Amino acid sequence: MQSSSVGSLCRLQLLVATFVAASSLLQGCGDKPSPSPPSPPSPPSPPSPPSPPCPSPGFQPLRGVCYAALPCNKFPCATIPARDLVQKGYEPQWGSAGRDDLASIKKLGGNAVRLYHSFGLETESDHGSFLDQAEKNQLFVVPGFHTQMNCPGFDCYDSWKAAAKAGFAKGFLKNGAWHPAVKMIILQNEPDALNFGGATPDDCKPVGSPGAEARCRLRAALSALDGFLAAEREAGIVNSTVNLTISWSSAARDSVDNLVMNAVGIWGFHDMLVGIQDPNHANYKPKSSMAELREAFRTRWTNSMTTSSTWNFINEKVASNYKEFLPTPWFLSEYRGDDTYVQGDLETMDSEAKKGGAFLGVSMYEFQTDYTANATSAGIFSLGSLSIGPGSTESTCEEDVSTGQKVCQEWTVQCLQAEARGRAVADAWQGSTEGEGRCRAAVVV
Repeated sequence: MQSSSVGSLCRLQLLVATFVAASSLLQGCGDKPSPSPPSPPSPPSPPSPPSPPCPSPGFQPLRGVCYAALPCNKFPCATIPARDLVQKGYEPQWGSAGRDDLASIKKLGGNAVRLYHSFGLETESDHGSFLDQAEKNQLFVVPGFHTQMNCPGFDCYDSWKAAAKAGFAKGFLKNGAWHPAVKMIILQNEPDALNFGGATPDDCKPVGSPGAEARCRLRAALSALDGFLAAEREAGIVNSTVNLTISWSSAARDSVDNLVMNAVGIWGFHDMLVGIQDPNHANYKPKSSMAELREAFRTRWTNSMTTSSTWNFINEKVASNYKEFLPTPWFLSEYRGDDTYVQGDLETMDSEAKKGGAFLGVSMYEFQTDYTANATSAGIFSLGSLSIGPGSTESTCEEDVSTGQKVCQEWTVQCLQAEARGRAVADAWQGSTEGEGRCRAAVVV
């Protein structure tokens, strides 16, 4: 009985559909066509979400290497070498006539080099040679600002604007635009530490009040972006596709509006999102127009964070909670994973980035063991005691951010020894730790 009813209903529906189709065909036939009734207006389509910044071919998956290869091979260093490694004085380390570090990054399987103090510490030396050499090695460059510049009251506008303009004059601009090797700018590294020149956590007023430190870090971030954009405008840079980011720490913190609580990493992503919409969250009044700030954020922003945790942890705490920030892409700007799981994590992150979603990839910490930190963080390479190439750097300089006083020095260029960390990175990226500047080919000094 039920099957018969269903069959009858289906036949009835078929007859109705046939009648409607026939009526449509007959409309307008004859001497006096009957006009069709006007169709109701279609509701407007919802606006499409903005597209994320589009990584250049080969940038996703990001396989970056953090490069802070200071030429000191024993803790404690008698003197801390100049930290801006892009300056030409360090060419015997990264150039093809010397140790050829940039070629070593490429041979590891890397496609980008991440830097820390490229703007703000050295304003007189050429920086374009490093960028040219990176481009020859098909490496993208992700230069960073020296974060500890002067930020009175956590307002970084003036210092970031001046540092950007100085960089433009020394090689970061080419033919009126960003040097083609530059893919992304790290405006600040872990600003949540609040360790700026002329400003400390004790300067967040009122001290100890809820949200005070969050407002200070957001003010520093927004004002740095504001000053950077002002420098671009004065340099005539328009329609730039160079992406911008703030590299937040992975400490558990609350967002400035307390909507994200005790979270890992994403509080910084959230802070920027709400700060761009309303800078009053940071008690900051931008000098750029709100339209300029929001357009730069919409078209150029990339979220990033540092971490020493496993990918499983980051996947749970960050990737799984990223929906709020889509379509903005993100990456790990400094991955300090333990040697025991580095290879597996890098392979997994590489596979995730290859899916083409919001996660771009990783920058591996770090190219060379940091002997200024008691060698607690192993590098891909360690330094040997033998010299390489010309034997020493040229004069390398660093300027005091408060007084402008410059200190210059030459350093021995020492050979590299691949460590277990390096072999794990090379295996994960199908690369090699071989290359120029290895200790077996060095000369005793």
